[in-house]
Amino acid sequence: MILKDGDKLLPSYIPSELPHREKQVRDLFEYFKNAIVDPANSSPKYYQLIGPVGSGKTVTALKFGTMLEEAAKESGIALKHVYVNPRQHGATRLMVFRYIVQAVEPSIFSASYGAEELVIELLKYIQKRELYILLTFDELDFMINQTKEPIVYNLTRLNEVLPGTHCNVLGIVFTARSTTYQSKLDEAELSSLGRFYVKFEPYGTNQIYDILERRCYEAVYPGTVGDDVLRYIADVTSPPLGSGDARYALSILYNSCMLAQNLGSPTLNPEHVRKVLSVLNPSVTEEDLMYLPEEERYVLLSIARLLIHSRSPYVSFDQIVAQVEHSGQKGKPRKMELKDVVRYVQDLQNRGIIDVRGLTEIGISSVSANTLDRFLEYLVERLSE
Repeated sequence: MILKDGDKLLPSYIPSELPHREKQVRDLFEYFKNAIVDPANSSPKYYQLIGPVGSGKTVTALKFGTMLEEAAKESGIALKHVYVNPRQHGATRLMVFRYIVQAVEPSIFSASYGAEELVIELLKYIQKRELYILLTFDELDFMINQTKEPIVYNLTRLNEVLPGTHCNVLGIVFTARSTTYQSKLDEAELSSLGRFYVKFEPYGTNQIYDILERRCYEAVYPGTVGDDVLRYIADVTSPPLGSGDARYALSILYNSCMLAQNLGSPTLNPEHVRKVLSVLNPSVTEEDLMYLPEEERYVLLSIARLLIHSRSPYVSFDQIVAQVEHSGQKGKPRKMELKDVVRYVQDLQNRGIIDVRGLTEIGISSVSANTLDRFLEYLVERLSE
């Protein structure tokens, strides 16, 4: 066995230490710390983290949220950190506020409430219970690009919802891949959000190596993964060969360890990594697959299976609908209407996982032709798991 605790290599894991992002965590804490000194008289604060995929924005925000919760508890203040990501929790105001309300207190949620009613009930509840909230809104640019709803305006004006009262939302940490989304905001939204942001640069070779080494300490058995393998992964995932995406590097390490274990190898070697690199697509990560809604997994699984057995680089909506029926669990057919397939396919396209050129031209072209077959086989295996 190589993996001692494979979960420690997944994007959902928040490590006790963040190599090369400690300063960003400290800066966040310094910016918000006064809010827990006198929260009843504190105005909401907003902070933007901007950087490419895998540059440490999300893990920094989550780590900071945990730290602020602990600091508040030591001061006798009830504080809850709520993380929301429109890719995972829904890219509409209604879905976002539904998720936030359920994360804070499920008993005050009602499916009949609109977005505004949900906000009112949430603010009333936390005021009554003397509970404070810190929000992390991940991938704001994704939602801005998906909807014209004024989500930034709504979130940055929470203190105006119940006039004459304190909204008890201490602040919001926003993350985005770039600042281009700001061009779609009006002046009122930009004014509320503020133009200041902290830029996260891609990780360099040595930085990715440090991250992999630290995770290995928790995730694998001693002596099973050598420094030469970690250095190799760091080299191929950092500039100039890669993009400096730490998530992708961790995904390579995780899948390489799984492959080595399945082959019965007691240690991980560079050949295992090379085999994984030949099939992994940096645009479709473990995190992408993990956070896909169940129905979309079946649609993606159906597309991959169809492409494997097709002479054409594309499949049609009708083929996908038919294939989905054979993708149910325990031999049970899975029915899915065409309108639902259209919606799921559109979301998969928005996530950058598939390409859609028309009703009869749906494919995966973000991986080279030489590795497409291997990638699709890998995709089928991972989705089936």
